[in-house]
Amino acid sequence: MEKQKLRQNLLKLRLSLSKVQVIKKSNQITRLVLKNFFCSKLTKVFLYVPVQNEVNTWPLLKFFWQKGVQVFLPRCDPKQKGKMQFYQVRSKDQLSPGKFGILEPDPDKCPVFTLPAPQLIFLPGLGFDLKKYRLGYGGGYYDRLLVNPNFVQATLIGLSFSLQLVEKVPVEPWDKPVHFVVTESRVY
Repeated sequence: MEKQKLRQNLLKLRLSLSKVQVIKKSNQITRLVLKNFFCSKLTKVFLYVPVQNEVNTWPLLKFFWQKGVQVFLPRCDPKQKGKMQFYQVRSKDQLSPGKFGILEPDPDKCPVFTLPAPQLIFLPGLGFDLKKYRLGYGGGYYDRLLVNPNFVQATLIGLSFSLQLVEKVPVEPWDKPVHFVVTESRVY
């Protein structure tokens, strides 16, 4: 199936979920993430703010904040297409609507990311396949991030509802699979 058509179909499927379904399935994903990937040595994570019925990451954000884990969220560069930068966010009031209307870190309130790299990078997606390749929205934001040599040691975790899993997503030479995909029913 053509990439754009697959994106449209997967987005339509995800948007068909009710708010109650999104919350319930997201809570199951949160439990699996914390059971399998949280440890006392975790100090730094990259996460995202959910939009359009994506997996609700607010419970993870709150948990990491309570545990003293540094949480970094992306801010799309308004001047450079496909480029984003991560900022440390300590609370929801440090966020404001950004380039796409998504809540993003306010650069006047949040320190920009500096090395060392995060141990975990959580990625959204429209779909994932069983080889753990991700189908994004087509802007290349995460593709550019993941080729950065500073992040080769980070564990990449795709968060997805089961209905977003497909047999195969179209793969480009620069695409990099995630290490794990967490759905409401299991960790792949």
